[in-house]
Amino acid sequence: MYRLYSPHSGERFYTASAEECDQVAAAGWSYEGVGWVAPVSEGELVWRQYNSYATTGAHNFTKSEDDYLGLCAIGWRGEGIAWYGIL
Repeated sequence: MYRLYSPHSGERFYTASAEECDQVAAAGWSYEGVGWVAPVSEGELVWRQYNSYATTGAHNFTKSEDDYLGLCAIGWRGEGIAWYGIL
């Protein structure tokens, strides 16, 4: 899991995608290295949503698909599976 930091908002961003990591870094986030190692295709699902209206805490991560779908229903953008957690 790649970890990045925004000096503007004080937030951290996590992604399993090297391509997304590069895109976020190019947008001004500071790359902080690998935060941890997660399974790439099996384990407990962790979902990611984004709220474009939030000034901080714009990303939410949850293991609950019901929570994920609930936030998507009230306007958060669903970004799918963020990573797989260890069971």
